[in-house]
Amino acid sequence: MTVETLAQLLRGTWTFSGEASGTVSIDWLRPGHPFLVQEGTLTVMGQTHSSYEVIGHSKPFGATEADELITSPAYAEGRISPDRNRIHGAWTWPGGGYTYEMTRTTG
Repeated sequence: MTVETLAQLLRGTWTFSGEASGTVSIDWLRPGHPFLVQEGTLTVMGQTHSSYEVIGHSKPFGATEADELITSPAYAEGRISPDRNRIHGAWTWPGGGYTYEMTRTTG
């Protein structure tokens, strides 16, 4: 999936529920660049975090990493509802993770 397709699906404000709760906004990092930014406040596993997440890629998922790139084994997967206003998904990492439901509030 291209970042342009992701932008069409994700840009806007979302409310999280489930094992994560809070509100985030998703928009372009900068127009014309291949990354989105998710920014907001989420409570996960009883701890509240201000979040700033960069979404996108410069290489296909799972491709060989560049020497100067530091990555994480954590990843998120989700299913988007037919009306594109809800996402049910999960974050997964070695030894843990959590599920979430996102509901679009604007965008």
